[in-house]
Amino acid sequence: MGKDWTKEELVQASKAMMANGQMGYEEFCEMLERGVPVIERFEQAIKEKKSSKEAGINRTMFMAYQTAKATGNKCIDFDEGIWFEDIEEIATIFRENGVTEFTISSNYSGLIATLAAFAIHGWHMAGLTQVKARYADWSTGEPKMIDAIKMEVRL
Repeated sequence: MGKDWTKEELVQASKAMMANGQMGYEEFCEMLERGVPVIERFEQAIKEKKSSKEAGINRTMFMAYQTAKATGNKCIDFDEGIWFEDIEEIATIFRENGVTEFTISSNYSGLIATLAAFAIHGWHMAGLTQVKARYADWSTGEPKMIDAIKMEVRL
């Protein structure tokens, strides 16, 4: 059952959350409105209709970025395998562009090693979530919601 919060209750809850090191209500609302973080280099490549190779961009990450924008996901989601040798570059690009979270909805067999490699670069599992898939649910025609691991950076 939901609860309609008064403005004063929201302010108090927000203060308590911030006192515990969590984001406050206003910051949370801003985060929801932002959508996928903008990576200028990627946006330029899209505008110029360049492939990842032509733009000198990591292919795995570029595909995940474009998919997140197309599906309306709030985080960049890796729905296919992540090459082990790409992890350091992905982590660096995320840091350079202020990306603090992403998701992995792929359940390929090398996932445990991938998670461990991301941990070496400061990324850690922050729980499970759901993201919109690239394909529609046949029964609703809407994007299918699929399970994903939420990853967050710890600097």
